[in-house]
Amino acid sequence: MTGFIKRHALLVTGESVLLAVSGGSDSVAMLSLFVTILAPRFNLSLTVAHFNHGWRGRASDRDEAFVAELAHRFNLRCFSQKQIVRPKKNESPEEAARMARYRFLTALARKQGCTKIATAHHADDQAETVLMRLLSGCGVEGLQAIRAKNGPLIRPLLSLSKADLSAYLRAEKLSHRTDASNRDPHFLRNRIRLHLIPFLTKEFGAHSTAALCRLPENLADQNELVSPAFLDLLKKAVDPLLTGDSLSIKVPAVSALPGTLLKPFLEHLLADFHPVTLSSAHVRDFADKVLNGHHGSAVQLPAGLTIRRVYQTLCFDRPARVHLRSPLFLSFPNKPGTYSSPANQLTLILRIRKKGKVPAFPEANSQSAYLDYDQAAQHKILSLRTRQPGDRFHPLGALGEKKLKDFLINIKLPKAKRGRLPLLAGGCTILWVPGFRISDCYKVTPKTSKILEVKIAI
Repeated sequence: MTGFIKRHALLVTGESVLLAVSGGSDSVAMLSLFVTILAPRFNLSLTVAHFNHGWRGRASDRDEAFVAELAHRFNLRCFSQKQIVRPKKNESPEEAARMARYRFLTALARKQGCTKIATAHHADDQAETVLMRLLSGCGVEGLQAIRAKNGPLIRPLLSLSKADLSAYLRAEKLSHRTDASNRDPHFLRNRIRLHLIPFLTKEFGAHSTAALCRLPENLADQNELVSPAFLDLLKKAVDPLLTGDSLSIKVPAVSALPGTLLKPFLEHLLADFHPVTLSSAHVRDFADKVLNGHHGSAVQLPAGLTIRRVYQTLCFDRPARVHLRSPLFLSFPNKPGTYSSPANQLTLILRIRKKGKVPAFPEANSQSAYLDYDQAAQHKILSLRTRQPGDRFHPLGALGEKKLKDFLINIKLPKAKRGRLPLLAGGCTILWVPGFRISDCYKVTPKTSKILEVKIAI
């Protein structure tokens, strides 16, 4: 449950939450879970709300009294409102009651300074709603059914089944009220609950309900994928660091994403590194065990991909046998020496020289460059590789960095040669485009004490 709450950013530490409690088994379980687990974990301030629509006469009044006593037992404030709900023309009684209840909850939350309103909808409610919407012939928007978050409204129990909540009530020895109208076959939802879902479970397996519950989340993923908000997030995301068979990205860059964006974001991030198709279960494992986990936690994803958490960094490791799509990649320590790539018949030579006169701009087609050693030394590992998507470069003498692609176009390098051009890089930072330009950030200056000479021999 807490993983689901974090994944959908339902609660913020220190906020005030209004709990909608009817007195039924689901809302009683929610109240207890908030008091015993969520309030201590998120430092929440809780208030109980009960709406008495008066449909069942004295039974409704007894529900109200039960909730007031339950709130008192948990030492919480409780606010109730009794209103005989009368549906308008062309409005069902259920819809009229729902609208009146939410008006009461919204007004009370505003008055009491509560930033969230929690209802006790669970996975079985979600499955019932999906089937109701299917039978009504609704579109994609309607099939998203009950949302985990809708403005101040949150549904923190959506990942739990009715059976989970019933087992919790038995373990905690908590009593609850029973609404006889929940078995009235006059209501469509009750017919689905009492007849259609048991039929699906019997004929197609217990996983049927879970499959129905996945549909709204998957549809939300697809909607978010093409939304302006998602495209904006992709632009603002921190550029990943690519080194050999590992890709790294900072935790805050991913934690800031809504849970519904995790799947498309991860698939987009991995598209050029190690393309995978992720299921909802893979994304949940990633979010619960790694993104919201602790240092050292890890999960295994399809095609041998592993995601590890190293403090505030997420490391994506592919199996060693999988090579870069680029035709060249040579990794080596930033120390004087000779490093070879037999597959490419290429040798790289590093030397450290004392300060002296060196050419700032290499001659055309020169395979040597001179860099400020102290600046370059921040990269413990260097690589000679071909370009990667998203590469940027600060050419010597330019005012700032630009896309590598734009630099190569400006120097009129033929498109066919751009993908084969070797680059000297430290992580995702390009130090030198051999034969053309070094980075302005690593140029030799009057303050330079040692010079790193780099030479490519083919």
